[in-house]
Amino acid sequence: MYSPFFDKKGQPLSIDKIKYGHLSQLVDCDEGHHVEYKLLLEDGGKAQLAKEITSFANCEGGWLIIGIDDKTKKIQPIDKQDYSQRIGKIATRISPMPEFNTRFLASPDNKRTGVLVVYVYEGKNAPYICNGSVYVRSGSSKEPIKPADRGNIEYLYERSKEYQKNIDNFCKRDFYYAYNNILQRKATYPIANIYLKNVSSKYSNFFNLYTNRDKFIDFIKLKNDIFEHISYSMNSIIFMHWYGLPSALSML
Repeated sequence: MYSPFFDKKGQPLSIDKIKYGHLSQLVDCDEGHHVEYKLLLEDGGKAQLAKEITSFANCEGGWLIIGIDDKTKKIQPIDKQDYSQRIGKIATRISPMPEFNTRFLASPDNKRTGVLVVYVYEGKNAPYICNGSVYVRSGSSKEPIKPADRGNIEYLYERSKEYQKNIDNFCKRDFYYAYNNILQRKATYPIANIYLKNVSSKYSNFFNLYTNRDKFIDFIKLKNDIFEHISYSMNSIIFMHWYGLPSALSML
């Protein structure tokens, strides 16, 4: 994921980590394939904004930063509102609706004004269509794919199929007892299990942190007291009704 914002160690920051002070880093960041500036949210109209969101989703994702002059990079604060709901309504023009996240960075001098940052995630169900056209990024602008440019359309479909293939393979995985018959070395009893996989780009690294993992496990256990054993494997959490031991079968 590209980000125009960095921490003190030079590591890129996701939208949930940025603060108002990070906006100063935009002074050297021009509009381009991943970044677009706007003075107001709906500059050019709602239809234009929908096309811009579509173009980011069809490519590698991108940042819409509202309240920044695209020429001078100076901050022009906008009023604080429920922008997430407004963008959500605009995104209904897009099929399927892409994933996005919003963050309003309030000005230290006036908490009622600030800069709106919107991150549109790379779409997993491409191509995304807006008003009958498939838009992609071309430099700092959005362009519809022409009917003759069949290769781009096929690429977007293949990207979507690859994502679905990963989901299908994930759902086919099974855990087995090492051996239920020591002499014949056969494994015929699958363990009953439930897998939880992140399918949203917003939280792709959520389970990588121990604290997030523990909070989620505690939440599931609070709602369901049937699980006796829980483990983390292959970026997923496996909940089991009993410990994975052959001897447990005798207790059923």
